[in-house]
Order: sequence, then C-alpha cells, then structure tokens
Amino acid sequence: METKMNADPWANPRFQLWSVSSEPPQNTPLVEYGKANDKRFTIRVVHGGFFTDYPGKSYQTTKVNFISYVNIDLLNMEMLGRFSKSLGYTTMGNWYHMPTEENCGLSMILILNDDCLGTFKMIVWELSR
Repeated sequence: METKMNADPWANPRFQLWSVSSEPPQNTPLVEYGKANDKRFTIRVVHGGFFTDYPGKSYQTTKVNFISYVNIDLLNMEMLGRFSKSLGYTTMGNWYHMPTEENCGLSMILILNDDCLGTFKMIVWELSR
C-alpha cells in the first residue's frame, strides 16, 4: 500500500508551531528560549481597536495578545494570516510593526508583502543578538 505525503505541511501539523496567550511570556520579550541566537521570538500583538482623530491620535479599546515560539525562518505572509485566524479573525487584515529603540521616533510600518516582512525579520534578528 502506498502512503501519500501531505503536500501542505500547514494543513494538519503534528506539532504546535506557536502559542497565543493574553499573558506575556515568562522570558525576555525577544529571545531567551534556549540558547544564544535562538531563532524563536515572541510577537506582541495589539489589535481589535480603533484610531481616534487628531489631536492626540491614539489606538483605543484594544486587546493585547502574545504569539510565542515564532521561528523567524518560517515567518511569512501565510503565517501572519494563520496568526490572524488564531486571534479570531476571518481574514488576515493589516499587520504593522512599530520600530523600537533607535527607531522609536518612526510611525508604524505596514507589512504588505514578503519584502516588508523581510525588513521586520532583519530588525528582530538584530535585536536578538
């Protein structure tokens, strides 16, 4: 009897690739999962709110979740869509990243495609070193 391999490893994974929680992880925000330069990190997701108008534009009535054990090498636009579904959304919606530390004066940056996601991944990788 021939055994067929599942062509889509995301269809029925045999293990959990990430976890979602409303509680912050007990490790450092970026990397401290096992060893130096581990490729897993945590994403803090602020979602479900709305923007107020000027003056004093802000994001109100939000939820905060943490997506932990994200492998930077596996992170792609499809995985962002899967994160959205795990947060209860039916579509991917819009994902942004907010630069930190030396880039903190910048606004949120929209992640439109894999090129934009690549920039986010480079920032995460640099911060984890």
